[in-house]
Amino acid sequence: LQALAGPAPLEVGLRGALRALQAGLRASGVALVTSDDATAASPATTPSGAPSGPDVRAWAGAGADTGPAPPVLVEAASRALGGVVAGEGGSGGAHRPGDRPATLTSVFPAPGGRAALVAVWSPDGDGPGEGKALLDDAANSLRLALERDASERAQREAMALRSSQELQRQFLSWLSHELRTPLTAIRGYA
Repeated sequence: LQALAGPAPLEVGLRGALRALQAGLRASGVALVTSDDATAASPATTPSGAPSGPDVRAWAGAGADTGPAPPVLVEAASRALGGVVAGEGGSGGAHRPGDRPATLTSVFPAPGGRAALVAVWSPDGDGPGEGKALLDDAANSLRLALERDASERAQREAMALRSSQELQRQFLSWLSHELRTPLTAIRGYA
């Protein structure tokens, strides 16, 4: 929670929070995946024609957690986000169909769409146990962090727009003054 609420950029805080959550759940991988409303309504496609999936904001797993997220995390998140109506929050239970790894998901509204917090355990691991409450609490904290980040981004954009408008007003004032001087002489001569 301190990493998410602190002054560090959201992406740095997300990695630290997901590492802590992974350790607390004893999961083999944890990911935060977002999907915007447009993607949820009509999934986009890549240039090759394959559907583009949700955006993996951050993930933590056994070993390195840089680079692309493991397909099992992305697949579980896609299933979770596909199973919830846009704009509604929801929680998935623990799933272990066949030889698939056990998964636990929590879907929640995020700025501009939805997000899913997904935890995955290896097929031979212990499974989620009583981790649902921890996952839901983490999802709530992540929702607040995403909202704060969106609010800060909107505030920066508004400040940039105000600055741009002030520069535009100053330029027009300067231009008007500089044009008035030669026009006065021309009009006097005419």
